[in-house]
Amino acid sequence: MSDNDLEKLLFNLELMGDQLRNKKASFDALSDSEQDEICRRSHEFRRAVISQFQDFDKNEIKNAYCQALLKENPSRTSPQDEAELFISSLEDWGVYATEIRFREREAQERRKEKSDSFLKSVARLLETMNAMDDASLGFLLSAGFEQLESERPDESIPIAIKGNRVAFMAFANELKSQHLNILVTMHSGMAAALKNLPRIDKDSDSPEFVTAAAIEDYLGRSGIPFSTTDTGLAGKAFYAVMTMAGIERDKAWYWLDKARKHENSWFNFAAKMKAASPT
Repeated sequence: MSDNDLEKLLFNLELMGDQLRNKKASFDALSDSEQDEICRRSHEFRRAVISQFQDFDKNEIKNAYCQALLKENPSRTSPQDEAELFISSLEDWGVYATEIRFREREAQERRKEKSDSFLKSVARLLETMNAMDDASLGFLLSAGFEQLESERPDESIPIAIKGNRVAFMAFANELKSQHLNILVTMHSGMAAALKNLPRIDKDSDSPEFVTAAAIEDYLGRSGIPFSTTDTGLAGKAFYAVMTMAGIERDKAWYWLDKARKHENSWFNFAAKMKAASPT
């Protein structure tokens, strides 16, 4: 299934959720057919995501989980069952990471649209300013400075041009002849940069960090040592979730290490509990 088809599935599922919220109705208040449709769409989206989780990778992670579990807890009688639960959790996180990715992309597209609107407004402003005659622009600048001075006395108009229409005309001409080209050049650079607008740096909300934190917490609660290497159990699990979510990422160690050092990590919780316990 293509990325666009997957996003469409999620959009349709969330659309039904929005309609439900607008009705201020609970899921139980829906008709049987409406409930069935929501469940069908939800299962279809989930199937599409976890279909990217290959059997080879599943088996490799299951074997690694079993070995790590038995090494720390040799008395465990059903490591395979516990490994299956870990795989199921990875699938859940894959679905959630996919949802986050699409929401991030939608938010990024809105940011680009707003930035593009700003640049178009600036372009129109510069074009209009260049087309204005000096007398009109000077008159408006004079009125603007007077308003500024009345509301913010610290921003006083220079004595040399205060109340002098000819001086403001000369100022307007200087603004267009000497400074307009600078603004036009800056606008050109901003327009080119818009193509590479970086996403908002909120690591704690990113699918990468959310996934790494979930893996760190799960393995910690299972009594399995947490490795931040790319090739360890946590690294393989991280890459499996990223693959399901359609996110091309390397350096799993970076996100795993970030999760481990987070104040709410299992590692820090365990360290605090150990420090608080009597020796």
